Amino acid sequence: MVQVSLSPYLQWQTVHPNFLLVAVVAWSMLNPFPKVIGWAFLAGLLLDIFSAAPFGVFSISMVLAATAANFWFDRFAPSAVLLPVALILPYSLGFDVVSLLLQQLLGRPVVWSGTVLRLVFSAGLINLVVMMLLYPLFQWAEQATRRDEIAI
Repeated sequence: MVQVSLSPYLQWQTVHPNFLLVAVVAWSMLNPFPKVIGWAFLAGLLLDIFSAAPFGVFSISMVLAATAANFWFDRFAPSAVLLPVALILPYSLGFDVVSLLLQQLLGRPVVWSGTVLRLVFSAGLINLVVMMLLYPLFQWAEQATRRDEIAI
């Protein structure tokens, strides 16, 4: 609901943040793949429902972004913030490019001019700022919900 209701009011140069993408990428970096893939698909499905794009474009793009971001799971210190924040830029760019490619493959015209590329890069920068604010919250939530394992 935040994505649909709040993001249009936080736009910059006609581009708004993709809160769902930021959340899925952050969660994918902090949790094992089986725990995040369902959330990624659900987030993409919600974007598909509220979008005018062909159905399935955002579900596929979100699952691919989560899969790529999950590569970093357990590869940096639990307190690390700079690397995950920096990585949202390429994942955001990849998500948008894959979404546009899928739309073009499904027959929707996409203008691959400097304008679209400029907007895709602007969206990545906005998502970078959002990730700086939200990633520490996701770290806290992941640590708070983690169960200590007891060795027998």
